[in-house]
Amino acid sequence: SRRIRACRRRRSAGAPATQTCAKNPITAKSKWVVTASSSESPASPAQAIDDKLDTRWTTGKEQMGGEWLQLDLGGTVTLTKVTLMLGTSVDDYPRKYATRFSNSSLNTNAPVLVSGMGAKGTDTVMNFPAGTTGRYLLVSQSGTATGLWWSAAEIQVQCAD
Repeated sequence: SRRIRACRRRRSAGAPATQTCAKNPITAKSKWVVTASSSESPASPAQAIDDKLDTRWTTGKEQMGGEWLQLDLGGTVTLTKVTLMLGTSVDDYPRKYATRFSNSSLNTNAPVLVSGMGAKGTDTVMNFPAGTTGRYLLVSQSGTATGLWWSAAEIQVQCAD
């Protein structure tokens, strides 16, 4: 009928609208929760979001693959860039990483949006496609580094239209 035709016209009029930063802004850092596959006391996951480059989260064991770090942003947000800052631990970068962003915790079935290899003394910067929206950022580390841990002094999340 007339209502169905109008609905079809609206859907076929163009591609879905891209999510913008203003529509799903980054939540307050006080709402964020970080979890990890492992950590060494006192270098807990929470230290990756404490605004201090002289503290850090670390796995507390050498990189063997299978390690992960998850950031729950406390609500649905749109992001364009995530940076894992090394701080003073210049050798503890992810040897090989894959990053997913979804609305489900520890969702290893979500598509990998960004992947790559870290580098010594360099923050790991991940740029996401425009309109990337979700709640849980999951970074999986699959490389190996004998005697070296995986660490993050700070996690920065940004959105720019």
